[in-house]
Amino acid sequence: MVATDTLIPKGMRGLLIAGLAHLALTGAAQSQEREPAKATSPGAKTNDYGTPITSAKEKVGLQSIAFRLGLYSKDDSGDGTSAGNPFLDEDLTVIQPSMIMDWGLDDVSALSVTAQYDWVSSASIERLSDRTTFPGTQQSGASGDFYVGLDVAYRRQLNNGMRGGGHVGFGKEYDYLSVGLGGDLAWEGPDRNSTYSASLNGYFDSVDLIRFNGVETGSDNRTSLAGTFKWNRVLDSASSMQLGATVSNQSGFLGTPYNSVFIDEVGGLREVNEVLPDSRMRYSFYGSYRRWIMDGGAAEIATRIYNDDWGIFGLSLEPRWYQQVGENLLMRFRYRYYDQSAADSFGLFTTEEAFMTQDSELGDFNSHTIGVRIIGYRDGLQGWDAGLDYVMRSDELDHIVASAGYLWTF
Repeated sequence: MVATDTLIPKGMRGLLIAGLAHLALTGAAQSQEREPAKATSPGAKTNDYGTPITSAKEKVGLQSIAFRLGLYSKDDSGDGTSAGNPFLDEDLTVIQPSMIMDWGLDDVSALSVTAQYDWVSSASIERLSDRTTFPGTQQSGASGDFYVGLDVAYRRQLNNGMRGGGHVGFGKEYDYLSVGLGGDLAWEGPDRNSTYSASLNGYFDSVDLIRFNGVETGSDNRTSLAGTFKWNRVLDSASSMQLGATVSNQSGFLGTPYNSVFIDEVGGLREVNEVLPDSRMRYSFYGSYRRWIMDGGAAEIATRIYNDDWGIFGLSLEPRWYQQVGENLLMRFRYRYYDQSAADSFGLFTTEEAFMTQDSELGDFNSHTIGVRIIGYRDGLQGWDAGLDYVMRSDELDHIVASAGYLWTF
């Protein structure tokens, strides 16, 4: 997963894998996106989830139930010297079922409840069982995992085209507890062709420090805060654009407890704990332009620039094509190029240094993503969707992100 693209702590990682049908969250290595209601009308008004706005008022009672199944699979196909971390087999599989229920409390407010579970398989079991190559190692937190999460969100229509909301939730793994909360506000410009939104989110985590060799060294805390501003503009009847920025700060224990670093000394390799700074400022700027090209078809170009004070700079460029098929089917095709420089603390080491990591996600690499997403509509509202992305990375850590969901609207 490309840790530079978004700010969600390990305890909330389930949201990175496959997003919900109703919330349209994407995979960890992909930027967030919103599908248009109809490719033939890219400027049509939709809500934050890409669903057409049919009324400014909520309905009372249960409005929808959505189910989703997500898959993330990373393949370490290297020869032990070129793929990602040369000292570890980094194969990884995550399977995530999730569900969201949406209730209208009255004609201007609604409540949503999201529940999810992750099953995680890691190749570190094989590494730790290889006593010949790595004698004396024990089972660690890297060997396999599960995650459960619950989030409750409230939204309300306010006056003069303004709406606001907030959420609170938690995520739990056997060695990790994360509590998250935040709020957002959205409003229209005077000409009703522009919409603005601002949000602030925070995650407050407690981490059990179970090291690569199974040794437990207590616990520590992590705080993650992020502020986001977005501007959407309908330029004319055939085109629209979006600009946005996110600034985030993390403090506390920011490493992965079970990550290790190998020191290449005279006489052989010595394995020690990963050490990373206890603070991190992150900046992300992104934009997109979408235009109706032909009857049933729209083109879009999107880009994102990322930078942080750990020394990482990332840049992505993503063309997309939306194609309407009949009255009830929309297809989105995309290609994405991403290039990232390495963190200052990433590398190969012959002596111990103040900060050291061999985490592949903090290394220097580029990637090419090809993907397709299909959305089915029923009575003008999204009913089901399925997507598949294949990511080819220069460090040979290719991965697949797939998901499928169904939404009942009442």
